[in-house]
Amino acid sequence: MTEEQEKSAYNAGYDAEVNGANTTNCHFSIFSTPEKSKAWEMGRAAGEQFKVDALRRIKAGGKA
Repeated sequence: MTEEQEKSAYNAGYDAEVNGANTTNCHFSIFSTPEKSKAWEMGRAAGEQFKVDALRRIKAGGKA
């Protein structure tokens, strides 16, 4: 897998978590290899952490 493919899969996972799943960020081609699937999952986890951190900032009286 090239670095560009890994970055693309990661970004798709991040986008799926932050903005919701769609036919682009959850396209079957992203999951064509275990490496791409892992990169997607890592991006999804980063998106989830982003949302958790933003919620904590909001609850603490700051901005997202």
